[in-house]
Amino acid sequence: MARIERAALAAGVAALLTTAAAGQTADPMAGFYGHRLKIELTAGYWTGVRVFAPDHTYRDSYDAEGEKGVTFGRWTVEDGKICTIAHEPDAKRFCNLGLGKQPGDTWMDSDPYTGNRIRFSLEAGPASAKP
Repeated sequence: MARIERAALAAGVAALLTTAAAGQTADPMAGFYGHRLKIELTAGYWTGVRVFAPDHTYRDSYDAEGEKGVTFGRWTVEDGKICTIAHEPDAKRFCNLGLGKQPGDTWMDSDPYTGNRIRFSLEAGPASAKP
């Protein structure tokens, strides 16, 4: 193949790859995968560790006034917030700040139902830790 033809072919492949990459958006949750999101109600009666998976599922390990448990559910991204709903009867949907965070980040938000303040801390893995 002539040098000019190879150069044209390489340029065409590069253009296709650039176009394909431009059509994809970065995953705003990528910094969460493989890490722990520590969740603490500042009132002190509920703490948990949430682990997000790329398949839009999550697992919570929690301690609510000494009662420990595990919850599973699904997550979505809506209006710039992370929304979760547990696989439980009558589960409430929660949407909170946190998109784009990386391990080591800590931020505050409020419970959308009670207004209680919540501290979120994204901690580096392993993702299997308990609260």
